[in-house]
Amino acid sequence: MSTVQFRHSTSDAKLEVRVEQGASAGAYQVHLNTGASHEVELHARGPGEGWLHLHGRVVPYYVVHRPSEVEVWIDGRRHVLEKVLAGTRRGAGHAAASPDIKAPMPGTVLKLLVSPGDDVKQHQPLVIMESMKMELTLSANGEGRVAEVRCREGELVPMGEILVRFEESATEAV
Repeated sequence: MSTVQFRHSTSDAKLEVRVEQGASAGAYQVHLNTGASHEVELHARGPGEGWLHLHGRVVPYYVVHRPSEVEVWIDGRRHVLEKVLAGTRRGAGHAAASPDIKAPMPGTVLKLLVSPGDDVKQHQPLVIMESMKMELTLSANGEGRVAEVRCREGELVPMGEILVRFEESATEAV
């Protein structure tokens, strides 16, 4: 059994998730601190990707594992799950999230709107992507200077791939 804490990318809402292995391989019971409980059956297609059966639906998923968190893309939604060790709580001194702009889901880069050396303002569009026939504009989280653009127009990128990096001096602002 493992416990993770959900940190939504656009709010401070917290949701505790407890995952228990089910009776058969690939079967899990997911319990939320809201009182909801879901039976899920996972089918891996490859490392970090596959589909799951949830409420009678077949839903695609992608997972990127990092040292302190797991980024999950399920049915068009991106979730960041912070790993929580038993008996620990996230303190006020938690490190800030990376200012780099990452692909929130697997997709194709349609248009690059910045170049290295460009100064950007908060909410300025940086990259336009397409995933599952949806167009998504990725914007700056704050002011800063672009250090590196790590993708090309037309490139297929996996979820979690860093697309735009900012200069070190600007990382606290972006």
